[in-house]
Amino acid sequence: MLRRGGNPAAILRSNLFKIAVRRDPHTRKAIAVVASGAGSGHGVGLCQTGALAMARLGARGEAILAHYFPGAALERLY
Repeated sequence: MLRRGGNPAAILRSNLFKIAVRRDPHTRKAIAVVASGAGSGHGVGLCQTGALAMARLGARGEAILAHYFPGAALERLY
């Protein structure tokens, strides 16, 4: 499982990531393998990670949707 630096309990937020090998500049031997997240979303719509964080802080679904879709209205259709 891949973990984010600085917070060993947090996993990478995206399944799009890059793998790099750091090498000693003199011997060219591998000294580290680094996985870094490359996904950042498209910047439109609901962020699953952000919505989850809001829910964990006690926000209700209506508030979460209002945050990500300002001006939209929820309406019961049945």
